[in-house]
Amino acid sequence: AWRIGQEKVLKKKRLTRSERLQLSRTTMDFLKLGNLIPIIVIPAAEFALPFILKLWPGFLPSTYATTEQ
Repeated sequence: AWRIGQEKVLKKKRLTRSERLQLSRTTMDFLKLGNLIPIIVIPAAEFALPFILKLWPGFLPSTYATTEQ
């Protein structure tokens, strides 16, 4: 997604709607990973993950999203 956006921006072409959506989803996933790293790094913080997901359902990147969400 980054490569698509980068090529189009450098050539000063407009992104299509699907490319724009993919680029925004990828950017949001990248930012959400920053929030997830402390939970992975801090020992035993994984046990708090179900409670965090209950409070903030959109906490995980879209890679981990199920069709139910």
